[in-house]
Amino acid sequence: DLIVCFDPDWSELSEEQVKNLQSWVDNLGGGLIYVAGPLHTFQLARAADDGRLRPLLDVLPVLPDDIILLKTRPIPRTPRRLLLK
Repeated sequence: DLIVCFDPDWSELSEEQVKNLQSWVDNLGGGLIYVAGPLHTFQLARAADDGRLRPLLDVLPVLPDDIILLKTRPIPRTPRRLLLK
């Protein structure tokens, strides 16, 4: 049992569906493969501000970055450490 998500539009899910997805992964052994992309990844990156999508961040092994804000930042000239939770 596995769900593969290719840069999905998370705004299409209701709050109940988001909680059910988290519960399915955490408690029932469901698998989730999330492939980030340039269209909708910012929704998860901003989920800390919007509590509705917060349960999805709890099941991901990394925190996605806001690609829209990333494009406005200067390009770093030093290596950055990848932080896994």
